[in-house]
Amino acid sequence: MNNKNQNNLKEVQEKLENELKDNLLKNPSQESFQEAYDKIHTFFIEQEKISSIYSNELNWFSKIFIELSGSGNKVLDIGSGNGKLAISIAEKGNTVIGLDVSKIALDKARERLNNSPQALSVDFRLGDARKLPFEDNTFHFVTSQDLIEHISEEDFKIHLKEVYRVLKPGGRYLFWTPSALKGGSSHGLHIKEYTLAEIDKIVKQTNFSYSWFDLRFYKLKLKFKLEQSLMSPVILYEKLLSKIIKFPYYTSLTKLVYF
Repeated sequence: MNNKNQNNLKEVQEKLENELKDNLLKNPSQESFQEAYDKIHTFFIEQEKISSIYSNELNWFSKIFIELSGSGNKVLDIGSGNGKLAISIAEKGNTVIGLDVSKIALDKARERLNNSPQALSVDFRLGDARKLPFEDNTFHFVTSQDLIEHISEEDFKIHLKEVYRVLKPGGRYLFWTPSALKGGSSHGLHIKEYTLAEIDKIVKQTNFSYSWFDLRFYKLKLKFKLEQSLMSPVILYEKLLSKIIKFPYYTSLTKLVYF
């Protein structure tokens, strides 16, 4: 595809994503989200973007999720999309449910699962991240990638309450979201991107504790992790150098153990 066609495609995608975002802001129902994400997945497929959206290659932060989720656990992957992460976690010996609001995405995920050479314990279901269709204390781990930036801040708070509810005591929520300082790949469908300070403030209003992983050095096989109690200097650093330093990161939220 030449540069002119690529630019035209980008303009079409940007227009579509902004239209879908405007509709979701007016009517953020599950049905509206399903319609929006069915449309955007259909667009990707029709424009032959399957190579990037539905490829078999795992991104570098997915590998951390797979490592931390261990084996022999029950895992919920929210916003499971193409199913790649859910299937990879299941390949480590976990029982996994992949939840997504798009029927088109679920069809692709099930197709990927059917093509797997292994018999895996994975179930892909239609559902809303703000109203999880599961009993309390069900999962050892919940994961999501590129999810929370697609819902409003108020819905993010509702989502965290739901995740907390379905996690077992001491369970962990692993999520990745693009930093507001760096931005993601969206051409309009990101409703809210966050700074570390904003996530810190929101999480402190919940029953979760958290750890933050700075992933800038992960490709060098260096893992930099800070607990919640030590985040103040990093948040200050983020504010002071926000125009220079970019922050790709993910946060690990732990459900406090109760008796």
